[in-house]
Amino acid sequence: MNLLSPRYLAFNASIITLLASLALKAPWEITAVAAALTVVGISDLLQTRRALRRNYPILAHFRFFFESIRPEIRQYLLEDDTVAEPFSRNQRSIVYQRAKQDSDKRPFGTQLDVYAPATNGSTTRSRRRRNKIPTSASRSATTRTARAPSPTRPACSTSRP
Repeated sequence: MNLLSPRYLAFNASIITLLASLALKAPWEITAVAAALTVVGISDLLQTRRALRRNYPILAHFRFFFESIRPEIRQYLLEDDTVAEPFSRNQRSIVYQRAKQDSDKRPFGTQLDVYAPATNGSTTRSRRRRNKIPTSASRSATTRTARAPSPTRPACSTSRP
């Protein structure tokens, strides 16, 4: 592990700031923040659960923070979850979940426009087009006549064809 690599820049800066604040007797707030960041960086380097935290100590937390406020940012600035250039956010999140061996199942519903003409033809709308309901002229030729109600059975308000 080369601690002089650019990916450890934030961690190195926190250590240097802590040492400088201790040596120069800086205000306690600066020393406390530098000490807290140094402790976070050391815990990131020693943990084995997340490679991103181990490879980018301290900086990985910024990624997690921005990922948590992503819906608010996307609402005003960025693209939709279904825009696929080259992969949509939904596709990437499924890959991430499978890589972490989490459940990649999605609850009911979809964000996709299933009635758009670019769909694969398996939507409800296209099934309705293929199985058109017969018109009234052809329907009358295929319907049966209603039976007269039997004396033991009461008459229904609607008759079945």
